[in-house]
Amino acid sequence: MQTSTRLRLSVMMFFEYFVQGTWYVTMATFLSKNLHCTDLEVGSAYAFTALAFIISPVFMGMIADKFFDSEKILGVLHLVGAVLLFFMSKSTDFNEFFTLLVIYMLLYAPTMALTSSIAIQQIASPEKDFPSIRVLGTIGWIAAGLFLGKILFVDEASAMPFLVGSVASFALGLYSFTLPKTPPKGKNLGTDLKSMLGLDAISMLKEAGFRTLLIAIFLIYIP
Repeated sequence: MQTSTRLRLSVMMFFEYFVQGTWYVTMATFLSKNLHCTDLEVGSAYAFTALAFIISPVFMGMIADKFFDSEKILGVLHLVGAVLLFFMSKSTDFNEFFTLLVIYMLLYAPTMALTSSIAIQQIASPEKDFPSIRVLGTIGWIAAGLFLGKILFVDEASAMPFLVGSVASFALGLYSFTLPKTPPKGKNLGTDLKSMLGLDAISMLKEAGFRTLLIAIFLIYIP
């Protein structure tokens, strides 16, 4: 794989997770101290972020696989997401914030899968090269917290994390259009409910490695 391609994909991964890393952890403090939300409301906000990753692939995955280049969808989703994050920072009550959060997460959730899909389709040896590219996402998440806390000295209760996330999302949205062309891989395949719901993956449960991965994912998200 060319060094330039690795670098471009690594930058994509870095900012993909940098965006969520700016606001995800501090959202609880923002809601409780700034919008004076109850514990139930704060919990509901976080609960929906998880539900979005279940709901979105049903419709967004089908669109990405069949109709549009992945890098273009990634760009559009992050540009719209930047606008939503900006208005989330201006919210004055929970209902307004939660409505914006619902829309934002339904658009952001598919971008994680899209970045992985783009990277895997652009590298010759995914099992060898993908881990070193994907790890930049974890670094991006960590960098977001350090940038806000150690460089900008941002108050967790302020709206600044959402504004920083908005700027990062806008930058990634524009950058996405410069990524290598990644055409829809399922353009010529039929559409059925089983595939849309991801039920094809059930057959993979017979593989020990896949079962181990699911258990690890389940456990790591409990904290």
